[in-house]
Amino acid sequence: MKPLRILVTDADTTAGLGAVRSLGRAGHTVIAGYAIDTNEFASSWSRYCSDYLRYPNPYSHQSKFRDWVCDQASQGAFDVLLPVSECCIVGVAAVRSQIPTGILPILPSDAALEYTLSKFLSTRMALSLGIECPPTVFIFDGQTSVKSDNCLLDLNFPIVIKTDNHLNQEGTYEKGRTFIAADID
Repeated sequence: MKPLRILVTDADTTAGLGAVRSLGRAGHTVIAGYAIDTNEFASSWSRYCSDYLRYPNPYSHQSKFRDWVCDQASQGAFDVLLPVSECCIVGVAAVRSQIPTGILPILPSDAALEYTLSKFLSTRMALSLGIECPPTVFIFDGQTSVKSDNCLLDLNFPIVIKTDNHLNQEGTYEKGRTFIAADID
């Protein structure tokens, strides 16, 4: 098998470094990618890193990151694209149809990503399949509110409230948050 030129995003993270090392040991040419506003990272010193590319921060500039991916792919900067963080996965998935044939983005299908990236949907699916989960109340699905006052009374306080990561209207990819509620108020 011919060695591939693989761009690994988020090379400044431990997961990114692990991917760089693993793919490099397998004989591939690995290009480490990281956000423009990220400081120097360990992957750049790895013997398995042949080059690096800097891209717009996908958390704060999701649309610019998506444009960058399409531009680099059309220039043939890599054969394979491995997005590591959730925000890079979301960005690459959004432009997967614009990536030229012959460039392989390593991503689950959009249908699988829908559940993979959502605590709301994955928990709801698990419950529908009879998989045990902690007592759960769904308050908002991103589109419609769910009347939940009576359901909340069935829970034991304190409770944990979690939100999904999401792309906001300003184009910033926001990480989900976790809150602790001591009582119904």
